[in-house]
Amino acid sequence: MRFGVRAASLAAALVGLTPFGAAAAPMKVVSQIPGGNGGWDYATYDASGHRILITRGDTVMVVDADTGAVNGAFAAGKRLHAAIAIPGTSEVALTDSGDHTVKFVDAKDGHLLATVSTPDDTDGAVYDAASQLLVVVCGDAGVVDLIDPKTHQSVREIQLGTPLEFADVDGHGHVFVNESEKAMVARIDMATGAVQATWALSDCRGPTGLAYAQGLVISACGSGRAVVLDATSGATLGSYKVGGFPDAVIFDPVRHLAYVPSALSGDMVAIATSGAQRGQIVETIATHLGARTGALDPRTGKVYLPAADYLPPAKPGGRPQPKPGTFRVVVVGEGG
Repeated sequence: MRFGVRAASLAAALVGLTPFGAAAAPMKVVSQIPGGNGGWDYATYDASGHRILITRGDTVMVVDADTGAVNGAFAAGKRLHAAIAIPGTSEVALTDSGDHTVKFVDAKDGHLLATVSTPDDTDGAVYDAASQLLVVVCGDAGVVDLIDPKTHQSVREIQLGTPLEFADVDGHGHVFVNESEKAMVARIDMATGAVQATWALSDCRGPTGLAYAQGLVISACGSGRAVVLDATSGATLGSYKVGGFPDAVIFDPVRHLAYVPSALSGDMVAIATSGAQRGQIVETIATHLGARTGALDPRTGKVYLPAADYLPPAKPGGRPQPKPGTFRVVVVGEGG
């Protein structure tokens, strides 16, 4: 995620607020895992290791999903954003905007195996099992870079010519990516690199997180909305007000839900991706202020949300700083 001009308003809103008090619901905070100091960006789930990978600036933190054990220094980088376990291999890919690279590290001990140069602002990433390619969003450059993990080489750079945020794939040869300044979603043909369509996101400013979910494309908007599109036609199926500064859409394919966590309200909405309420918000879950990204363990349905308490920025308009010692991973699951 690129913080940009949103830093000042986020700082003002986070400092001194108390979490949103949602009504009792089937999902709730079931535990919190302390993680020391510092900030974070994306979190992902590593199915082969049953663990959560969280980028924390110049390092990757690993949380064992079975025991809660923490390794705070799994792998190193300069300014890390996403850590993606590559299925069928013993490697993890790290996106690093500090030196415009994707780093491939050993999944066991995090030592560096290979480095791939990318365009500017190497940010979000997702693995496409159908093509066996890593899809990397280079936000400021306006490029989607397709990288082959087997050869550690870029096979195609898709130029969109506008700043980008997160992307996801449908498993059938398409990439969907948020265009952050235009508030649109682009659908890309992976085989040709052609942009097949662009769709407007209604009532949305600064789209951030995105997920493809059972024929839906769900985008989170920094302005505090979640927009649901039909993945074939681009038709808007719903546009909902959520808490401010969401930065992820987290899909649970087992329970047919997509979660959108919001930093400013300290809550997370659940959107149904099938059934009679498909495309609608079906639940709002109290989480923690600042929790804006996360990862889901599909075995248990638990959602792991990095969060912290905040201090005012050191300079006006600057980035709010997590209060030392308050970083934690908030775990949301079925309540008893």
